[in-house]
Amino acid sequence: MFQRIFIAVKVFGNKIFLLVSVLFFLAVAGLSLAFFSSQQYIPDSIVSLTTGNVVVVDKQLQKLFVFHKGSNGSYTKVFEAPCSTGKKPGAKQEPGDAKTPHGIFFATKYYNNHELSSTYGTMAFHLDFPNLHDRRAGRNGSNIWIHGTNKPLQPFQSNGCVALRNSDIERLAGYICLWKTPIIIEESVRWVPQDQRSPLKDELERILYTWDRAASEGDYNTLESLYMPDSRDRKEHKSIIQKAANLKNLGYHFSLYPRDISILKQDSTAIILFDKILSVRSDSTFQGTFVKLFLEKNQDHWYIVEDIPQAAEAARPAREVKDAKVEVSREEPSGNEREISRLIDKWAGSWQSGNMKEYRSCYAPDFRSKGMNLNSYIAFKTDLSRRYRNISVRISNVKISAGTHTATVVFTQKYQAAGGLKSSGTKRLELKKVKESWKIYRETMSR
Repeated sequence: MFQRIFIAVKVFGNKIFLLVSVLFFLAVAGLSLAFFSSQQYIPDSIVSLTTGNVVVVDKQLQKLFVFHKGSNGSYTKVFEAPCSTGKKPGAKQEPGDAKTPHGIFFATKYYNNHELSSTYGTMAFHLDFPNLHDRRAGRNGSNIWIHGTNKPLQPFQSNGCVALRNSDIERLAGYICLWKTPIIIEESVRWVPQDQRSPLKDELERILYTWDRAASEGDYNTLESLYMPDSRDRKEHKSIIQKAANLKNLGYHFSLYPRDISILKQDSTAIILFDKILSVRSDSTFQGTFVKLFLEKNQDHWYIVEDIPQAAEAARPAREVKDAKVEVSREEPSGNEREISRLIDKWAGSWQSGNMKEYRSCYAPDFRSKGMNLNSYIAFKTDLSRRYRNISVRISNVKISAGTHTATVVFTQKYQAAGGLKSSGTKRLELKKVKESWKIYRETMSR
């Protein structure tokens, strides 16, 4: 190749040599000129996407991109903005190392400007670092966000977060769905033609459909063979199979295969995200969840290291996340805690929006508070909802203590309504299982 370059220099002169040198450098760096054609090239970390968006951060370029999968099957770059990442290069390993992590993450919380110091601009998204892959590799840290800034944006100036200009993060919010939109952070993105079918896609799809078939048929042996040896013999398999087996006879009437599949990879790790139907109601409507399969490559073979079901209700567009939020301090709470967290989120959101029918559904029939039964209490709260508009309910410091049939939730609540009505204090809710659903049966507030 260098002989050809030498000939080109002799024939065409120094200008041609300079051009060839630049092209050679770009090729070595994995950044061909086709990089600039977002309609043809995508990051190789996007293996497959059925719907929705993927956020990609290139630390070397100090750029954030959003790609969308259209109805015609092609990917389009719908957003691009400069960003600032950690002051030091490389993947984050420990707290305080001023590095931005590498990996496939999801935004789990949204903060608006009323909840942030001026350091973080007008809004922020909390990322689930360290995720399962990070913990298995011994990487640690906390509070990795994508956030705005009230200062001029400068490259490589964060302590590990991804910082954007306020105007850019406000646009980015429209593309993010909590728990659902993948956010991929890489040292340097490798760009590939989007019409180039990856062999990895076929391999990981085979694993997914084998997993789904084994779960549906109660085939423990096949299911266990898909998992990394150090993650087998897990009790969760029994629950998955029992739920899937209930649908076995409905396969003739409904398509029960995984839906809305996203496959992302980075180096020797991958995540498959998909919707899974778990039950069919009498009116033929579905109940389900979406599942994350975490995979790792070992000796040229991909294995599942964990499967994590995520309630569909938790996935919400960031623009729809107002002040009513539940902040559970653990990334992967138990099944009961996830259900209770969703109930409290529903409880706060319905009270804030004035949806009293949904609000009432959060309570047990034998609920009592301040000498009122459920009917009297809902009538009292309905009257407050009519008299006071623009109700804001903020919840923080949530602590959930759950048993098999009863639970206690304690949190800090800040309440504000039009007209200057304000209150804050510690709320305590006592819950119990009513027909397999968690309901509130006692409620107290202390200031």
